[in-house]
Amino acid sequence: MPSTEDYKRFLNGNPEAQREYRTIEAWHPQWSEAYRFVRNYNDTEFVLEAGAPRNPQELVSFEGVTISITEPAEREDSEQILSINFGNVDGKVYEMLDQISGSGYLSQVEIIYRKYYSGDINQPASTPLYLYLSGVDFEGPTSVSMTAEDVDMSQKRAGIVYTTNIFPGLAP
Repeated sequence: MPSTEDYKRFLNGNPEAQREYRTIEAWHPQWSEAYRFVRNYNDTEFVLEAGAPRNPQELVSFEGVTISITEPAEREDSEQILSINFGNVDGKVYEMLDQISGSGYLSQVEIIYRKYYSGDINQPASTPLYLYLSGVDFEGPTSVSMTAEDVDMSQKRAGIVYTTNIFPGLAP
């Protein structure tokens, strides 16, 4: 990740020539490729993190699109919800979803949300969020809203490990 001090300074508004890039990667087993988008007017290349499921530590291209991303807020039930609004996508999302057929409807679309800092595009500026597409709403021919959530409850840890150090009353 970029130097913690550089990114903190960026978040506090100090550097004038730096910016934050918000990216989305969408993948489904029936797609021949991962679709990558960046909130930008131009296509941009970034290096993916070492633990990325596809193309780890490789320089990959993100398609510049008009997109609005609302980051997940921690809720009391620990679910993370990411809101994505595409504007003027010229049927791209329609084409992506049309590729899914038959038993593919039973597989979830993976969504990876990454933020990059222009001062260091060699890795994400913060830990990427690995989510799953939970809803799509078409608002006319060129505007699409999506919701992505952390719905894989089998991967979540619940509670704590009960030990006699924490709970001495458990000791025999």
